[in-house]
Amino acid sequence: MDVENIRRWIAVVAASFLLAAVAAAPPAGATSPGLDISWPQCPGLAVGAAGGFSVVGLTNGLAYTDNPCLATEWRWASSTGTPAGLYLVLNSGPFGGTDAAYAYGAGAIDHALATMASTSITAPLIWLDVETGKFWSADQAANAAVVHGAIDRLHARGLGAGIYSTAYQWAVIAGADRPGGPIWVAGTPGYAGVQSYCSSAHAFAGGQPWIVQLPPSPLDVDVLCPAGEAGLGSMFHVGPSVDPPMTLAISGAPYWRGWDIARGVAFAAGGGGVEVDGYGGLHPFSTGGARPANVTSAPYWKGWDIARGLALVPTGGGYVVDGWGGLHPFAQAGTTMPPPVATSVYWPGWDVARGVALMPDGRSGYVLDGWGGLHPFATAGASMPPNVHGAPYWPGWDIARGITILADGSGGYIVDARGGLHPFSIGTGRAPPAVQGRYWAAALVRGAGVVADGTVLTLDGWGGFHTALPVN
Repeated sequence: MDVENIRRWIAVVAASFLLAAVAAAPPAGATSPGLDISWPQCPGLAVGAAGGFSVVGLTNGLAYTDNPCLATEWRWASSTGTPAGLYLVLNSGPFGGTDAAYAYGAGAIDHALATMASTSITAPLIWLDVETGKFWSADQAANAAVVHGAIDRLHARGLGAGIYSTAYQWAVIAGADRPGGPIWVAGTPGYAGVQSYCSSAHAFAGGQPWIVQLPPSPLDVDVLCPAGEAGLGSMFHVGPSVDPPMTLAISGAPYWRGWDIARGVAFAAGGGGVEVDGYGGLHPFSTGGARPANVTSAPYWKGWDIARGLALVPTGGGYVVDGWGGLHPFAQAGTTMPPPVATSVYWPGWDVARGVALMPDGRSGYVLDGWGGLHPFATAGASMPPNVHGAPYWPGWDIARGITILADGSGGYIVDARGGLHPFSIGTGRAPPAVQGRYWAAALVRGAGVVADGTVLTLDGWGGFHTALPVN
């Protein structure tokens, strides 16, 4: 097999391993697992989709060198609008002593920044790769000075700095030095160890874990820790997230530019939909010329931002869910009020409910909480809905923002606050395909829905709609 065929074979294997690793277990946070790539994947290794985020190496295995595939790999990483970051390899300098070592670390950053400028690449934080196999000396104080020189130069240039290593390697190279800051932890055993490695139990260098790296498969797969999710905007470059083309004509939908007040959306089987604002106001709109009937009777909490989502009954009307989990029926012109809900969750005084969705018959469904938990409910005389499989769950983290169920009831999507769409299955059904829409660095997404032709849309807090397309 010639070199080019070997390379293509590796690319196929790499992509299949990545899919297997990502499918093995849910990630720790709302952002899908990502990849880090650099000179080992050069030249021309096709790695497929960029995933939830990516980190690209600036160097060619040593400080003061350039990754020969930097431009190509960065274009791959940033083209989809998903977060993209940068890292560089550090190592000992040619001269002894801490002063020379400090200057060597600072110079490595100068070199990297010049490379970034020449290729029009930018990121708000640069990760510093500190590994035992990268030509470090036995002088731990000098080694630590290299790292400090790099960190200080980054800070002087208005950039953040993080350290990639393991507790063992850091101790061998830099001893007990503790510069602090974000850390990227290598050496995890797999998804089962993510939660532990995101904690202080595996922290080093006085830092806090932001990313953990899974075993190579053969590419390095990475997962964001909660701290990394919170610091996403200060860690990654998020390119101008260009919405996929909107193939659906929407008219009459409300839009409150600059005011985060939209709270949910539901689409009617016959076309059109209804949007709910935080006070409980219900706003019908049309899609493709079809529009639901006006709302005639509905709850309203004037001045109190407590409405969190809505669902439409196929025969007309529907339910609004408040932040405490209360379900409130509403009617539309020409329809009767839907029956009250007999069985549901309720958290009085705790604003944790984030969405609601109905099964196709309109008699049962699920309330979504902010952690991603799905709580079944049913109207009087109806059976509870089937169990849900494969839905994401982020205990203790208020990040889930909306839920939608497919017309056939086989599954649906949970949307997180940044626009990530997470498929799940219901009962014996199959989960819908992975889709990706606009990604937001800020937590501005408030809902999601599926229209009659299967198009998935997300709703931002201002009332704007954004198309999601199948991944690959």
